[in-house]
Amino acid sequence: MRTTFLGTFVLAIAMEVIIVCAPAPCQVTKDTLGWFEFVIPGLDATETPVSMSFLNPEPAGTAGFVEVEGSHFVDGSGRRLKFLGTNLTFSGAFPDKEVAPRIAAHMRKLGINIVRFHHMDNSPAPRGIWLDDRKTFDPVQIDKLDWMIYQLKQNGIYTNLNLHVSRNYPGLPPDIRTFLFGKCLDHFYQPYIEMQKEYARELLMHRNPYTGTLYAHEPAVAFVEINNENTLIRDWSDLLRMPDPFKSALLEQWHHWLRQTYRDTDELRADWDVAREPIGDEVLRNTDLSEGDQYWALETGTSARAKLEVSEDDSGLSKKTLHVITLKPGEQSWNLQLHQLGLTLEDGVPYTLSFRAKSDDARDVNVGVRLQKPPWSFLGLQKTVKLTTEWREFRFVFQAQDTEPELTRLSFNLRNQIGHFWFADLSLKRGGTIGLADDQSLEAGNIALPQTDAPSGVRQSFWQFLIDTEMKYSEEMVRFLTDELSIRPSVSVTQASYGGIAGVYRESEFSDYVDMHSYWQHPRFPATPWSRKVWNIPNTSMVQDPNGGTLTRLAIHRVSGKPFTVSEYDHPAPNDHTAEMFPMLASFAAFQDWDGLYQFDYNGRDWDQQRISGYFSMNGHPGKLAFLPVAAVMFRMNGVSADTEPTVLQFPTDEIVPQLTQHGTNTRAAWEAAGASAVLPLTNAVAVQFRDGALSLSRTAKEPSGKWISHTGEIVWNKGDPRTAIYTINSHVVRAAVGYLGGQTVTLGDVSIKMPQTETNWASIAIAALDGKSISKSDRILLVAVGRVENTNMGWNHDRTSVSDQWGNEPTVAEGVPATITFSKSDDRIVRSLDGTGMPKGNVPCHSSDAGTAFDIGAEHGTLWYLITRP
Repeated sequence: MRTTFLGTFVLAIAMEVIIVCAPAPCQVTKDTLGWFEFVIPGLDATETPVSMSFLNPEPAGTAGFVEVEGSHFVDGSGRRLKFLGTNLTFSGAFPDKEVAPRIAAHMRKLGINIVRFHHMDNSPAPRGIWLDDRKTFDPVQIDKLDWMIYQLKQNGIYTNLNLHVSRNYPGLPPDIRTFLFGKCLDHFYQPYIEMQKEYARELLMHRNPYTGTLYAHEPAVAFVEINNENTLIRDWSDLLRMPDPFKSALLEQWHHWLRQTYRDTDELRADWDVAREPIGDEVLRNTDLSEGDQYWALETGTSARAKLEVSEDDSGLSKKTLHVITLKPGEQSWNLQLHQLGLTLEDGVPYTLSFRAKSDDARDVNVGVRLQKPPWSFLGLQKTVKLTTEWREFRFVFQAQDTEPELTRLSFNLRNQIGHFWFADLSLKRGGTIGLADDQSLEAGNIALPQTDAPSGVRQSFWQFLIDTEMKYSEEMVRFLTDELSIRPSVSVTQASYGGIAGVYRESEFSDYVDMHSYWQHPRFPATPWSRKVWNIPNTSMVQDPNGGTLTRLAIHRVSGKPFTVSEYDHPAPNDHTAEMFPMLASFAAFQDWDGLYQFDYNGRDWDQQRISGYFSMNGHPGKLAFLPVAAVMFRMNGVSADTEPTVLQFPTDEIVPQLTQHGTNTRAAWEAAGASAVLPLTNAVAVQFRDGALSLSRTAKEPSGKWISHTGEIVWNKGDPRTAIYTINSHVVRAAVGYLGGQTVTLGDVSIKMPQTETNWASIAIAALDGKSISKSDRILLVAVGRVENTNMGWNHDRTSVSDQWGNEPTVAEGVPATITFSKSDDRIVRSLDGTGMPKGNVPCHSSDAGTAFDIGAEHGTLWYLITRP
C-alpha cells in the first residue's frame, strides 16, 4: 500500500480498492499498488528477443575509416553510418578489465554503436587519466582505457575521444567561475593552447596494444572533439575582471588587432564615435545641496515608507550629502525611489552623469534617466550600480533620446531595500564622449577592453576581435591535429551553440561535422553549484512545452552540407517523464536526417547497479534503457522517415557581427529575422548556410496552426490543451504515443492505444518492428510502455520537484501503464511479457474479433517490455 504524508482517499471501483495519493509526495516500493520491480541488468549480454546486436555484425572500423560524404558519415565501403550512443565519464571511462567485455556486449545488445569518452582529463586516478602530478598519464588508467576501447571495437561500437573537457590548468583565477576549467582563457592564452596540444599528442599518438594502432590512425575511433562547451564569443563582462597574465595577454592581442584593422586613431574614432562634445552647463538644480533637499523628492508607492535628510559628508570631499533612510518596503520593486524631476534634455546630445554613493550594506541600486509620465520609458540611461559601505565614484555618458521638455527625471531606484543610502556630488551636464576615450589612442597602445554597454561601433569591433581570435585558435588546433599529428578521425572544435550564430559559423569553417548539446529541465542549484542536497527540477513533460522543448533549439544549429550530431542529451532523473526522451529525440532526429545521438551519461560507479544513481545516469534507469531498442529502430534503422529537403536559413557572413551586437548569442534571433517561426523545425527539416547576399529562407515557412505535423506526416505533436498534449509517431515500422494518454484512444494506422484515466494520465508507449519490416508484416515487435520510474522509497519533497539527497534504494520500481492495444488489420498474435533481460516470462491473453487482435497491458504483468510475435 502506498504511504502518504497528508492522507489518502479510497476509491472503490468494481470491488477493487485503489489507494490514490493526496497532494503530498509518495514513497513507493514494489508492493505499492500499481507498481512493480523492474531492473535491466547492467552487465547482461544474453541474446534475447529485444537484442539489437545484429546491427553491429562486425568489429567497428572493419570496413575502413569513418568519412564525411556530403551531409553524412559513411564507412570505407561508402555505406551510411548513423550513430546511437552514450557517454562514459570520469572513472566510468576506465572500467576494470574483467567487466569491460560485459559492458561493451550489453551496450551492443541495446543498439549502441558509439561511446564518447568525456571528463577523462579532470582528475588523477581513479577518477581520471592523470598521475597525482596532473601532468603525466597514469599507465594503469591508460591500460584500462585501451582495453575498454578494444572491447567496444570488438562489439561494433565506435569511439569519440574528447581532448579538453574539465582539466584545470595551473594558475587559473580561483574566484571567477566563468573560467572554471580554463574556459575562454584557453582560446587566447598561448601556454594553455600548448598544454592542449601536449595532451592531444600524448593521447592520440599512443598505441593501443590490444588494437595495435595509434588512436590517431584507429578506424574504430570515429571522432575527436577539441574543447567541450567552450567559446570566447560570449558576454565578455568577466574578461574585464581577469587578472594578469590573462588580461595583459588579451590586451596585447586586442591592440594588435586594432592596429591591423585601422590605419590610425582618426579612422578608429570615425568608426567608434557616436557623439563628442565639450562638457557644458549643469542640468540638475541644487547639486551642492545648499538649499537643503529642494528639488529632490522621494517616491514611496503603496505602503512604502522612507525619509530624506541632508547630512554632512563624512568623506571630507564635499560639504553635504543626501541621506535616504528606507523604513518599510512597498509591494513593488520600484516603490522606493529618489528623483529630481522636471529636467529638459535634448535628443541626440551626449550628457555626463556623475555622483558618489554608498550604503550601510552591499546593495544594488538602479540609476536611470526616464520620462516622468507613462510609459515611464528610459531616455538613454539605465544602469545598475553596486554600492558598498565605502564611498564609490560613478560616471556615465549617454546620448539622450525621445525626450520631452520638463518631463524628464533622474531616478535612483533603491529596489525596495531597507537601509541607509548616501548620495553626493551629483551632477548631470551636457557634453561628453561616447566612443573612444579622449586619453586613448592606437599610437599609445592604451585602448582598454570595452565595456559590454559600449556604443554599437565599439561593440562590433570587439565582437569581430573575439570572433577572429577564436577562429585563429580553432584553425591552429585543427591544423595541429590534421597536419602535424595526421589524425584520421573526424574533428569538431566544440558545440555550435557556443558563440551563437558566430559559433555555428566557426563549426561550418573548421569542423568536419557540427555537434550540439541539450537537456530538458537540467537540475537547478539555487545555492551552491552541484549541491547534493539543494537542487530542484520543474518536473514537467516536454510534450506540454509550447515551443517544442529542446528539439527546436538543437535543429536550428545544423549546418547545410555537414553531418550533425548531438553528443549530450538527457531528460534528467528524477523527472516523472524521463521515458519521453528516446521516443521524442530519436524520431525527431530521424525526421531531421541527423547523424548521431548520444545520451549523457551512462554512469560507471556500479556497472550492475539496480537503482537510479543520479540525474543523468542511464545505467540503472529502466525508464531510459527500455527505449534504446526502439530508438535504434527509429534512428539507426530509419524506422522514421527523413525530410530530405530542409528549409535552409541563408545567412550572410557580413551580418554575423551586427547580429551579435543586436541580439548577443541568441541563434534563434537569426531565424526570426528571416521570418522563420520558432517551431519551424517541428514541421520541416532545417539547416543554416553561410553565403554572401541577403538574409533569407530557401522556402516560405508559415506559422503552423493547431497541431504540429511533420512534413513527412509521420510525427504529429498535438500541443493544444496541456492536459491532453500528445506526441505521436505513425510510420510503417514504429507506432508511438507520448504524453497525456489517459482517458483517450489514440489511433495510429492499424494500431490503436486506449488508456483509461490514471493518477497522472501520462505514459510513453512505443511499438516497434525490431526486424525492420512493417508492423503488419513483422514477426518480432517490441512494445514498450512506461510511466513513472523511480527507486524504492525515493524521498520526494511536497511539490515533487526534488528528492534532495534521498534517492532511495534498490531496486528500481515502475508504475504500470494500463492500456488496451488493438491491431486492426492483423493475423493472430502471441504476446509475451519480458523480464529485464528481454526473456519471455509470461503470456498476455489476446482477444480476436472483427475489430482485430487486442490485448491488455498493465502492472499485473510486471514489465515495461512486451514481445509480439506470430503463432
